[in-house]
Formats: sequence, C-alpha cells, structure tokens
Amino acid sequence: WDATLMLSSSEGVRIFAHADTPARKECQLPIVGPSEKPPDAAKRLVQMAKQVLLRTTLFDGLELPKLGPDMAKKFGRGSFHVHFNSLQDLEKCEPAKIEAMLQRAHDRLMKDPRSKEMSSSRLQDLPNVIKKFIAPTLPEGQVGDFIIYQPSSLTEKQYEDQSSNNRDLMLLRTYDPAASFCFSGDVDKGNDDVTIVVGVCLFGALKEEAKMFRKVSQVVFGIRLW
Repeated sequence: WDATLMLSSSEGVRIFAHADTPARKECQLPIVGPSEKPPDAAKRLVQMAKQVLLRTTLFDGLELPKLGPDMAKKFGRGSFHVHFNSLQDLEKCEPAKIEAMLQRAHDRLMKDPRSKEMSSSRLQDLPNVIKKFIAPTLPEGQVGDFIIYQPSSLTEKQYEDQSSNNRDLMLLRTYDPAASFCFSGDVDKGNDDVTIVVGVCLFGALKEEAKMFRKVSQVVFGIRLW
C-alpha cells in the first residue's frame, strides 16, 4: 500500500509498505477462494491476533458479544487489531503496545530528512496527525494495552489486491456485526514488508474458544501471561 500522510494543505510525508495477501484463515465463517496452505508467518499471526484478543477480554472481564456491536455502532465495520514489530516478537507473542506503536511511527517519520523542513507548529502537531492516520478510533477504540478497533476502510488500504477474490476484504465487508466479530493482525518483517491477516469468529463459538484458550494457550502458542 502507498499513502501520503498530510501534515498540512501543502506538507505531506509518503508512507508505503508491501503487504502479503495471506491464504486461508482459521475462521468460523465460510471463506471464498482457493485453500492453499498459508505461510507460517500468516498462520502464526492469525493464531496470535485471536489469542491476544481472547486473553485481553477474558482477563479484563470484557464481553465480545457486547463490545463488538458497540464498536461497530460507534465506528462502523472494523476489526480488533494487533500489531507486532517483528517476526521475533510474533514468535514470542509480544504485541506492540498502542502507545509504543504510535511512538515508533513518530520516530520513523522524524528520521525522514524532509521532517527538518517542517515548521515547529507542524512538528508539535505530528503526534496528533499520526494518531488520526493510524489509530483514528482512540481513545474509545482501544482495548487493553495492545488492541485497537481498526475501521475496515483503514485495513483495506493495506492490501494491494482490492478484488472480490481477496478473502480478507470479503470477511471485512460481509461479516455480521450482530453475530460475529473480526480480528486482525499485522507484523513488520523488515524492509517495508508487512504481512496482514483478518479472521472472523462467531459469538456463539466464544465459550468453546475461551475454554480451549485456557487449556492450551501456553503449551501450544507459547503465550506468556502479562
């Protein structure tokens, strides 16, 4: 994807990255498209994004059947999104905190030589511009330290393939907010290479998901409790 972050009517910074289109996700709803085996990073990312969301909501006493529709009502269709700074962090299931993610984006922009040409007022306002660009639902859309409710329109921009054959986009566009929720995750693999995935889970499957999570999260997924 390729986007320009406008700092004013005449100042902007170009941000771009290549996003892999992942293969089939673990999901309770049917997915249209070929069923080729997904890459290991995408498989792990689906698992970790869902597990981080389940863990956060379980430990914080939040109910996804209520939280999901509430978020959709406030912000429109979207997904509970988790970001990992690297494949190493993904393997260890160490998602980035929302504040740290925003700070990292700020630091990267400040390293751009063009940032030296910005006026002092624009530099001071840069954190707010970044927040509006990559986390527009803050603060109401934040869930715990690691999850942000991300509007579908923002997620869709990260995909090169905008066709109806893109399973992730079809999930975002067709899931029923009253009966299910979307979750998503992305991982920075370096060199502007990003993998992003989307999954859907039915509210009716949450009880079994939570039960399974409590049994196998540490053994199978290697999740540390924080």
